[in-house]
Amino acid sequence: EIAKTVPPASRVAVAHAIGYSETCFVDSIETNPLRISLNYYTPVEQVDVCGHATVACLGLLHKEGLLPAPVADNGDMIEGALNLQCGEVRFEIVGQEVFMSQLPVRVAALEEDSLKRLLECLRVKEEDLDDALFLPCLASTGLWDIMVALKHEETLDSLAPDFRLMSSLSKDLDAVGVHVCVRTPKNCWKVRNFAPRFGINEESATGTSNCALAGVLGRAGAMQWGEGCVFEQGDGMGTPSRISVRLGASAAEPSWVGGRYKIMESSSVTESIKLKL
Repeated sequence: EIAKTVPPASRVAVAHAIGYSETCFVDSIETNPLRISLNYYTPVEQVDVCGHATVACLGLLHKEGLLPAPVADNGDMIEGALNLQCGEVRFEIVGQEVFMSQLPVRVAALEEDSLKRLLECLRVKEEDLDDALFLPCLASTGLWDIMVALKHEETLDSLAPDFRLMSSLSKDLDAVGVHVCVRTPKNCWKVRNFAPRFGINEESATGTSNCALAGVLGRAGAMQWGEGCVFEQGDGMGTPSRISVRLGASAAEPSWVGGRYKIMESSSVTESIKLKL
């Protein structure tokens, strides 16, 4: 109900007052069939979709009993549609696990000048790139990100980007930010995400970025279509996340991203809203 009282022009101020990387506004919940309209705001501006905010939001709605009970034929699963700025996608909730579908992955090559600027803002050398895995590129399943693969985990851990240059590059490429990955000796995927353009120097969990990355890895043959994997993120920030992705049957099919939700804190934001509006 609070979301309906906050006009779109004021939502950035609310997101800034709340202080998290993204704030999710629930604008409507329709039943029969279940369809939920969500909008997302960073402390800087609106974004079309946010995976981890969606998982948290749907988990909270489920926990608070604001969603209808599962249909008998679905067992314990609650499923429905999400109306987002990027289009309509599906979601599933089973217990404490929430998954949402994404649009089929789109990939675009980086021009040479953009690649040079990318290396400069990451403060890495070209030989640090794992170009045998894939070349740096733009990818999207709802939001565009710059995807980068590194050879060594130590290089990933020690990244100290130039956020001013990265913000400028992201804006010029109309990307949210830079998503960097490495394949660990345990054959897992470890990632870091930087989005200074939207006031988020580093993000501890990014569902849409990891889903797009999985699509890039699928195209590169490093993941199999129709299979899943888990991305490790946020460990160096002290807020570890594990993001699960289920690739579609092919590059033309939607993939699913999600994980387990946990309520970290609960408070009223009414006073913050009043102060800012």
